[in-house]
Amino acid sequence: MSCVIGQFTPVFEPAREGQFFLDLTGTDRLFGGALKVTEALQARFVKELRLIAEAGLAANKLVSRVAAIEAAPDRLLSVEWGGEEIYLAPKRPALLPAADRAVRERLRELNVVNVGQIRQIELDILVAGFGPPGYLLARQARGIDPDPVVSPLTAPSIVVADDLSEDTNDITLLEAALRLLLIEATIKLRKSGNGAGEMNFKANYSDGLQIVNSIRTRSPSADFDFWSQETAILLRKSITRRVRVKRLELRFTRLGPSAPQQSLWDRSTDRKNETQRNGVAILTALEKIRTKFGEGALNWGMTPKRKAA
Repeated sequence: MSCVIGQFTPVFEPAREGQFFLDLTGTDRLFGGALKVTEALQARFVKELRLIAEAGLAANKLVSRVAAIEAAPDRLLSVEWGGEEIYLAPKRPALLPAADRAVRERLRELNVVNVGQIRQIELDILVAGFGPPGYLLARQARGIDPDPVVSPLTAPSIVVADDLSEDTNDITLLEAALRLLLIEATIKLRKSGNGAGEMNFKANYSDGLQIVNSIRTRSPSADFDFWSQETAILLRKSITRRVRVKRLELRFTRLGPSAPQQSLWDRSTDRKNETQRNGVAILTALEKIRTKFGEGALNWGMTPKRKAA
């Protein structure tokens, strides 16, 4: 499909299997505009690939995605610029990317049945009820999506890797190496002022095999504790062979501002925020030491397990 799409626009982003976001800005002079390009693409898919494609045409990725879902088979649904709020208002909340299962259940408890009702809820109340996803809900309910269409080849990313000094399949040693990579990555994320919405984990075995796994989040995060849990899961999922590993790599993509943290009423929230601030201070201090004395100045220690009496 990408070879056909590339004939009309060089900027397109895979969303999931068989789905793409296209940036059709500037196609008027070459192909007659976004509408004609989309229709021509649909015809090409049928003729050359024997595929029927639904298409949504809108000013941003969020609304175009919803329009494509709502479009009839082999049809195009277009939403005019400026009409995003009106179009989304009667739609079910499940169509918003921020509305995962937990959010949808909470919305049902509140008897919220369409996007227009979310838009009527004040931001403070949304954040109090849903936490950081409340910010995304408020924005998406208004049809706002500043996320640009970015080609995977040019998408901004933060990459950290470790060519292990000695190949190993010892899960304890791999976990220690991965923690050091994660410290480096989360510090780089904070320095850039962004969080990451997706992490790709890559492990290279000494026999040449490469294992890749990834995970996406509801909203961008630069939190070390959060990513530490996710990397531990991906490591256990990926390292299933007896062959030794020679290289680890973490790639953070879908960069964007992290959702601001808000302290509400209870003291446990304050304690959590204080713990997070202390964690950031510790990681920053570690990075200063490594910058001054070299990458090998610090290693992650493991406490030996005590034998049962």
